[in-house]
Amino acid sequence: MKLRLFVVSLAALGVAAVSHAQFAYAVDTGSSLYMVNLATGGKSLIGPTGVTVMESISLSPAGNLFGASSTGNFYSISTVTGVASFVGNTGLGNLEGMDHAGTTLFVTNFLNPMSLYTVNEGTGVPTLFVTAGAPTGVVRSMAFNPAFTLAYLLGDLPTTQTLHNMTPAGTITTVGPLGSPVVAASDFDVPTGVYWALASNGNIGNLSLVTGAMT
Repeated sequence: MKLRLFVVSLAALGVAAVSHAQFAYAVDTGSSLYMVNLATGGKSLIGPTGVTVMESISLSPAGNLFGASSTGNFYSISTVTGVASFVGNTGLGNLEGMDHAGTTLFVTNFLNPMSLYTVNEGTGVPTLFVTAGAPTGVVRSMAFNPAFTLAYLLGDLPTTQTLHNMTPAGTITTVGPLGSPVVAASDFDVPTGVYWALASNGNIGNLSLVTGAMT
């Protein structure tokens, strides 16, 4: 299940004196798209994407949702119906790490050491950005910090589901093991710098950027 955050202004919905509510788009193992309330964990189904295995999703600053399948196919996804529209094949195979850094979309390949690519949202064509300078294991999820100076990676080394960070030059620093069930998705809440995570049992929590532990 993949998780990507967005913030809804309740004032825009006619509720006065309330600032923001935090929600997320998520896809389950059946590749259906949901809206998740991060305050309560409540979910509402938007609809099936129509893709057999949707491995990753990311929301652009413009509000456009994109995703990639286990075969490297790249899609745009309707946030109204959940239906995915094929854009192109990246040729990178399984893509489980995906996040925007500003208006630029990045993905990780499924190798060890991993490589970070930019992806053209109109064609799905990838361009190599950097290869990690140290092993992380295969990356299950990736998100940038709010300043876009570090990419946080959930890798399979040295233990299952360990948090690492990587500089734009590819320098890897290990933060620590998550100490919880395998996390299937994660992303930053950009306004506050909170690193949200979704465990394989459906629990929502935060990852410590000091220890890697999930709360």
